[in-house]
This record gives sequence, structure tokens and C-alpha cells, in this order.
Amino acid sequence: MKKRLDERQENELLKIEHNGFWILFWGITAVIIVRSLTGSDTVACNVMEAVFFVTAVFMLFEQCRKGIWDRHLRPTPGTNLLISLVASVIATALVAVWIAENMTAAGKTPTEYPIYFILLAVSFAFIFALCFVTLTVLAKLTEKRLKSLEKEPDQEK
Repeated sequence: MKKRLDERQENELLKIEHNGFWILFWGITAVIIVRSLTGSDTVACNVMEAVFFVTAVFMLFEQCRKGIWDRHLRPTPGTNLLISLVASVIATALVAVWIAENMTAAGKTPTEYPIYFILLAVSFAFIFALCFVTLTVLAKLTEKRLKSLEKEPDQEK
């Protein structure tokens, strides 16, 4: 795939990824310490999830602040549609497995209850809409920020 970033943007993205790596590294180190001190997998799992989400939010906001969307993708409605579709399929599959496991543990089968499939359809639609709207808003914010960053050198002259 063709890279769509100039040299400045590539360097900025590398710095963001570098900082994101260190957040993950020290976060996972904290998880290992917490797990060894408490012996609790539940606490370690919760801390691991928190570390993941903190890193994701950090990288998301930093890339938006620097006007960077992705190395290879453009922030277009088509890209947002494709990413939302993939995320919805994966998330709905995870929900389906979770529901099926819980129903099987209760001695029931998902096919006995048509509401199961309705819940999956609603879940898919909700996740798709949430992802698409979020990506569209972030794409607009990133494009706006990029335009303002491109104007700044002109204003200094």
C-alpha cells in the first residue's frame, strides 16, 4: 500500500506510536506486579483492559491533534463504512459466542429463542452506527486540524 503521509507526519506518527508503546509497556508491567501481589486474575484483567483503553484513547487524540489519520488510508466515507462493517461483524460474533455460552451453561440452546437473533441484529446495527458516526466525526476533526496546521506556516510570513 502507498504511504499517504509526508515526512513530518510520518515522524509525528512514529513519536505517537513510540509513546503508545511505552504506555503499554509500563501498563503491562503494572499488571504483572498487581497480579503477583494480589494473585487475582480478575484484577489483572481489569487493569489490562484499562491500560489498553488508555493507550487507545491517547493514540486517538494525539493523532487527531496532529492531523494524522493513517499511514495508508484516507478518512473517507467509504473507509469509515468498511471499518465500521468489519468492527460490527467481529463485535457481533463475540456477542453471539458470549450469549451462546451463557445459554448453553443454563441448559438452553440459542435456536430455541428467536429473540437471540433479534438481539444480534440490533447489536450489529448499533455497533455499526456507533462506529460509523464516531469515525466520521473523528475524520472531520482530523481534516479540520490538518487544514489548520497547514495554514499556520502561511500565517507566520
